[in-house]
Amino acid sequence: MATDFKCFSFKSKIILIDDNESFLNSLNFKLSDNYSIETYSNPYQALDEIALHYHENLISTSHNFLSEIENEDDEIGYSVDFSRIVGLSENANRTNTISVIVVDYSMPLMNGIEFCKKLSHLPILKIMLTGHADFRLAVDAFNNGVIDRFLVKDTPFMLEEIVNGIDAMQNLFFERLSYPLLTCFSSKKESHLLSKEYSEHFKKIVCELNAIEFYLLNPLGSYLLVCGNGEKFYFMVLLDNQLDEYIELAMDMGAQPDVVSKIIQKTHAPVFMDEMDYKLPVSDWERILYPIQQTHNYYYCVLPGR
Repeated sequence: MATDFKCFSFKSKIILIDDNESFLNSLNFKLSDNYSIETYSNPYQALDEIALHYHENLISTSHNFLSEIENEDDEIGYSVDFSRIVGLSENANRTNTISVIVVDYSMPLMNGIEFCKKLSHLPILKIMLTGHADFRLAVDAFNNGVIDRFLVKDTPFMLEEIVNGIDAMQNLFFERLSYPLLTCFSSKKESHLLSKEYSEHFKKIVCELNAIEFYLLNPLGSYLLVCGNGEKFYFMVLLDNQLDEYIELAMDMGAQPDVVSKIIQKTHAPVFMDEMDYKLPVSDWERILYPIQQTHNYYYCVLPGR
């Protein structure tokens, strides 16, 4: 079973904290081409800025993407509000989201472990840089859940290890925010979302499009993808029972014969990407009919954004 499901992912901010400003500047220079970086030589100033940022953070908790619903017994439950997830793609502040900090252990004002403890209430992932002399302290901090990863400073492959660490922690940041939302999906609908086949297929689509952001559109696993140049695509997923419903609806509501035939053959399907599509009468489904392909236990198509 795949363990890397994410409801959304985008370029987030990395915070570097080290009292050695020359080391900090050098690290910032080497990383800034691929990441959004902020640097601090004063840990107290860094804490103040992080606290200020997370006071009204867009995604500080999974509950930001849930809506209350009332069942037949007047009990309150929750459902995923996909409009809030997709809405992130239009929010310019999303790239200010702090996902990972990289902090040095040995700092005169506050050591790295103390610093990380003060952020334990936030979803930020923490990487600590340590010297050989402090290795045991770093291991203990990791085992106690204070930090999420530690790296030995001044090794030949330190930069490569920091890059790999940041990438892994950014992924984990979005995974941790996404997994609680899965409990609000119908178990039948989301059964393929955690499969290895679906995960690998989606990664392939992301890679082929060179997408740097994506946002879940529905519990079937459809996504809005955003490329580095701002171009948008829709990765739309459909299931057999969904297509059967479309066939029945098309036949009952007088869709054009060739439209009905294509849906029956499951070579094409109506794809609803926005509210206006849902308002179209069945007789106009030809306007939103697209070729689909089958893979594993679902159908899909990739469409350019409008």
